[in-house]
Amino acid sequence: MGSSTTLDELRAAAWKNIPIIVAELTKILPAEKMADFFIPDANIRMNQQHSQVEARIFELACNVTKAMYASKAYSNYHVWEAFRHDKSKEAARAIAPDLIASLHPFGNCLTMSFECAEELRAKLKAEGPEYAGYADRVQFVTNNWEQQARSSREYHCIAIVRLPTQCIVMDAVNCSTAFAVPLGQLYAPPNCLSIGYFYVACGDARLLVECGTKSPSYTLARPYSRGKFEYDDPYAEIKDGLVGGVQNLAFPSVDYHSRGKLPGRRTAFVHQVWNHKPDNLCSELLPDKRYAIETCLLRVDSVKRKIVVEFIPYADWLLRPENADLLGRLRLRGRDEVRLPKNWGKFASIKLVLKGQGTDGFDEETVQILRLMDEVCGKLGMPEGEVSRIAGVMQEVWAEYDEAKAKKASCQQKGVPTRKERAAAKVTTQPSPREDGNVELPQNTDKRQVPY
Repeated sequence: MGSSTTLDELRAAAWKNIPIIVAELTKILPAEKMADFFIPDANIRMNQQHSQVEARIFELACNVTKAMYASKAYSNYHVWEAFRHDKSKEAARAIAPDLIASLHPFGNCLTMSFECAEELRAKLKAEGPEYAGYADRVQFVTNNWEQQARSSREYHCIAIVRLPTQCIVMDAVNCSTAFAVPLGQLYAPPNCLSIGYFYVACGDARLLVECGTKSPSYTLARPYSRGKFEYDDPYAEIKDGLVGGVQNLAFPSVDYHSRGKLPGRRTAFVHQVWNHKPDNLCSELLPDKRYAIETCLLRVDSVKRKIVVEFIPYADWLLRPENADLLGRLRLRGRDEVRLPKNWGKFASIKLVLKGQGTDGFDEETVQILRLMDEVCGKLGMPEGEVSRIAGVMQEVWAEYDEAKAKKASCQQKGVPTRKERAAAKVTTQPSPREDGNVELPQNTDKRQVPY
């Protein structure tokens, strides 16, 4: 099904799609690969004891996911920054062991799912002999079948436990708690209704697939479903763990090592734990009776030279008595910079446009707005001074970009070909192997291209 398909439409079609998925995966996956998805108790008859064990595993997974959601937040800005000076997979691989610590309190689906998997394994081992055996069944997985990503949209990582009648999923990037996908049904995660999951049985194998995404991730053939509906390739264990995921997914998914090129728009979410439940924000009740909240969103646009803080809680936070002084200072700014809702609206925002300045430093007015952003974001859970630090990184990127442009212009004036032009010339002067008439094109029965 295409990206415009609603979840209700997916549910309505689920009863007929699941048998197609089962037949298709059985046909296209070689027996040795299907064996990777076997579970030892596939044919077990569930009893009360098994149900209690699975319920406790699910409870532990929920606690792990909630703790991760409360302590860390998704940021593709900080992941980009972590790799921006690395020029090879080997360099990225070298920093992988320290990547999680360097990103804290931020992460992405790769790092956060890895941490969830590690933590759940530890909790299961500590729970007792009855649960320790399940620690080996906690998997750190991706839907990128070939595990060679070219874009962050081409892969997603989660932690899962595949059980006979359900698959427990930990996805702290999208969901504030764990969820269980029942066998043979379509399930939509809580507060994440744009996607759905199928958990299917192919003999003794259990496979989890995702559907309804805007950019499906698939490379496997689709002899039965092609042109009818879409679903991702099955989630499979990430080769070589975190290090392999960094090398093959996170690092190459964006052109991180692009010195002299401006990165695309980046975002950083901010999470915080509150003692009270907000009226207008989504929240997750934690085991200690406090609430994990998504408090704001930072957008960084290096091309337009703009920083925006969005979704600042207004009625639930800015209007509280302890923030009266901050609110007063925000009200003194122009509407081009600060947007405050009328009456008891939900959200405020702060925007800073840096056009015309940057590489030689910021003027005093810009510094004041950055400090205001720092104060707001700091009180909502972001590290102190982080917005100003990010603005400083933007200065470095702009300087690199200006330097690269000047170098390119100088080469053009002198008639010296650029690196890109030299590469193009090298390609066009290479003899084509087809000229010999001895090379046959590989045959592929599925002609569909990956739609990215």
